[in-house]
Amino acid sequence: MIFSVQRFLEDHFAARGLNDPDLYAVSLANLYYRTRASASKDDFLKAMRRVRTGFFRVNHRNRSEFEKQLLSALDHRFKKKRSTREPGTPSFGRSPKASGRNAAYYDEQSDAP
Repeated sequence: MIFSVQRFLEDHFAARGLNDPDLYAVSLANLYYRTRASASKDDFLKAMRRVRTGFFRVNHRNRSEFEKQLLSALDHRFKKKRSTREPGTPSFGRSPKASGRNAAYYDEQSDAP
């Protein structure tokens, strides 16, 4: 997945005509892969801010705004959605309740002459 994040960042920068002289995309991809799942949005933005780079000097961008937008794009593309299903329900197929109804139906059918 780390290479997918890196490729996304490189494509994101290239599409906007931004120069990446010190491989900022690689540093961010490593950071995102290692820490995003356990860090809050604010904590991760602080971690992004600590990455040393010349990217913003070369591209003349407002770092804080750019990083907020970039994190939103990364989360939209890579962060897994929280599940809204009940804890005992499988993520595929039918629910256990539906399976129970079907089992009862098939039991009735096997008892029939």
